Parts: sequence; C-alpha cells; structure tokens
Amino acid sequence: MSQLSCLTCGSSTNTVFLSAFIHSSTRRSTTTRKTFAGKVVLITGASRGIGLETALQFARAGASLTIVARKQVALDASRDTILRERPSAQVLAFPADVRDVEKAEEAVAITVAHFGLLDILVANAAILRPSFQRACSFFITCSLEYVVLNHADLRSYLLAFASENPTTWWETIDVNIRGTYNFIQ
Repeated sequence: MSQLSCLTCGSSTNTVFLSAFIHSSTRRSTTTRKTFAGKVVLITGASRGIGLETALQFARAGASLTIVARKQVALDASRDTILRERPSAQVLAFPADVRDVEKAEEAVAITVAHFGLLDILVANAAILRPSFQRACSFFITCSLEYVVLNHADLRSYLLAFASENPTTWWETIDVNIRGTYNFIQ
C-alpha cells in the first residue's frame, strides 16, 4: 500500500490500484487547499470523466491547462465547462489521438510555446471495452482503504480477456500503453 495525497486538499489515504485521487467538488475540506498557480498541466483524455474532473480540479487550483482529446467538439465543451466554473482559467484545447506520435509531440510543443513550460502531465486517455468493464468491476468496487479481489472476479476478468477480438484488444493496448508512452517521451 502507498500513501497518497489529494491534489486539492492534501488529505491522504492508503490505496493499491489508484495512482492519485481527487475529492469530488462537492466535498469541501477545512484544511488549506493546495495551489497550482503558475503551474502548467497537460491532460490527455480530458473531454469527459476522470480527465475532465482532473482538469476542473487543476483549474480550481489555479493551473494553466492544455486539454487533449480526439474530437474538437468534445474539447470545446470541456473548455466551456471549465471556463463556466473558473472564468479566469487559461485553457488550451488540442485535438489529438494519443496513438499519433507526431500529435503527441506537437501537443507538448504547443503547450510549451503557449505557456512557456510544462510542469505536469496527466496521461489519462484510455479505452475500457464493455466486456472488460463488466469483468473489471472489482477494480472499481473498492474503497479507498482496501481492495478485495476474489477468485470469481479474477475468473470473469480472464474469461472476458480471452473472448475479446484480438484487433480490439490490440487497439486497447495501443491507446492505453502506447498513448501514454507517446506523451512521456
């Protein structure tokens, strides 16, 4: 188990599978909030879900953002959501497929050219196929204190994995692993 701190309020928890956690915007803490003023954050997969919530949290904390997703329309909606909540936020929207090495390099270069530097990369873009979503519920149904993994969960995960179309499986690997690699180079 590793000790992690919330990006917004600094509280900590023990966890196994989560690499970071952010409190919901409805949960307010009495501890001093961390600030990311003057920091530049690039977030992939920022058009919805965890990526959008991460972008909102960093914007609330004063960071300048580059948000990356495949579709410009989705990025525009995300940028609008961020600016509605934090009108003073600096948000650069960059459409890119994380599997494209040149686009990844361009996203980083444009971020540095626009803001002068890049402090934090959140490589959030990922694919979770429906068969994996059902089978991987054991990853999601965990408290922040401990994870319970039983034989039935593992068996259903392995069966879903084995029944997946190989092309679909490789596309998932391409986005989830190569996409992250492309941005961390």
